[in-house]
Amino acid sequence: MVGPAGPPARSAPAGRAAGGALVAGACDAHVHVFGPQRDFPYVTDRRYTPPDATIEDYRALMAALGLSRAVLSAPSIHGLDNRALLHGLAIGGPGFRGIVMVPADVDDATLRAYHQAGVRGLRTQLKPGGGRPLEIGQLRALAARVAPLGWHAEIHADVGEITGIDRLCDGFPVPVVIEHMGHMPAGAGAGAPGFQALLRLVRDGGWVKLSGPYINSAQPPPHEDVLPFVAALLEAAPDRAVWGTNWPHPHQDPVPDDHLLAGLLARWTGDGALMRAVLADNPARLYDFGPA
Repeated sequence: MVGPAGPPARSAPAGRAAGGALVAGACDAHVHVFGPQRDFPYVTDRRYTPPDATIEDYRALMAALGLSRAVLSAPSIHGLDNRALLHGLAIGGPGFRGIVMVPADVDDATLRAYHQAGVRGLRTQLKPGGGRPLEIGQLRALAARVAPLGWHAEIHADVGEITGIDRLCDGFPVPVVIEHMGHMPAGAGAGAPGFQALLRLVRDGGWVKLSGPYINSAQPPPHEDVLPFVAALLEAAPDRAVWGTNWPHPHQDPVPDDHLLAGLLARWTGDGALMRAVLADNPARLYDFGPA
């Protein structure tokens, strides 16, 4: 079933300060490209229908924010067809990496070709209605196959709806990355069992994306109710946290201001070593980037 058209994909208006100069090698670790639909059609059974949001559109935002690296995460609307993502990687060049969604029986030759193109991880969605391209057991089995390539597993999940994300991911053969701070609603409080399980996971070696604060927040920017969650995650794993815009912000109307989101990172980390870790050093290790 085709979902309704979403709000226009657009960058935030220029001229709003990012809240501090970005560091060398600054990376946006969570970006989607949509279409162009005439070349890369969307799956028929989708929850939403966004306008095109191309790699060219995103590179203009990169320049405006002072970013030099980015990670394209495969969206559900393209299903298991990664051609739009691969097209983005080809245009983006060595400053771009990709996270793909694949079938459980993907062949080794395809995985090697993806690696050569800049892919460094597998993604699945465990949220209701997210398509579940891979169940957790299938993801675990595939992770063992891509471990020699140095890939990781990225999971889109609401940790409040899962009984123990730490137990679910225990013993994974590759690093596990949880998107959007686990989608934990800020109103549940940082003491909620699901969020505490996420903290155990990241303390144990898991990674987290400090992305999409507006998804979890019940307040307008600067989303003060998200601060306790960010602080707890940074305390638990300052060397395993990365930051992302979630551009072009599917489902969001009005569209969040990307310049303001970059400013929030400075607010969360300060402008010193912790910001450099989250924005440059950590993603350089996780996504196999060279020196900045």
